Amino acid sequence: MTRSGARNLWIVLLIALLIGAIAAVTFARSLGDSIDQQNANIIASKQELENASRLSTQLAELDRLTINENTATRLEILRHLGIEQNDYDISIGAKVPRTVGSVMLSQRQIKVVANVSYHEAMALADKLYDNRKMNITGASIGQPNLSNAEVQVTIQGTLYGLEKRGGQP
Repeated sequence: MTRSGARNLWIVLLIALLIGAIAAVTFARSLGDSIDQQNANIIASKQELENASRLSTQLAELDRLTINENTATRLEILRHLGIEQNDYDISIGAKVPRTVGSVMLSQRQIKVVANVSYHEAMALADKLYDNRKMNITGASIGQPNLSNAEVQVTIQGTLYGLEKRGGQP
């Protein structure tokens, strides 16, 4: 082989290597872009799953805190509040519809009056406050009756309801 033939062979070999290197870099970049896109899709999917989980949890909490207006009898309302087996004087107001965004929400005013011991009065107030199913708007305790150590406790509040599907409370 002559000197010019060897030189031409080296030039062709270098050009082939250069083209191969350019092709490898281009392929690596496209592969890197593809990996970045898939990572972005994974992150977006995880965020969407988190948001769906958070929404599901909040809807379950809303379902727990509101009554089902499709089955809202007096007994169901008292069961919802957890005071169905007591002899309190309970007055439940009429349902007042209210629109919040695109949701029809109903409100009922509730007044619970009981003649109980001071300890039971505080337990009742704590129970209604802690379960968060009734928004307490007012509470009062009367003077104790000295003959039987009872006080008259009055708790007023608002109960919220939704027309839930499926008829389940």
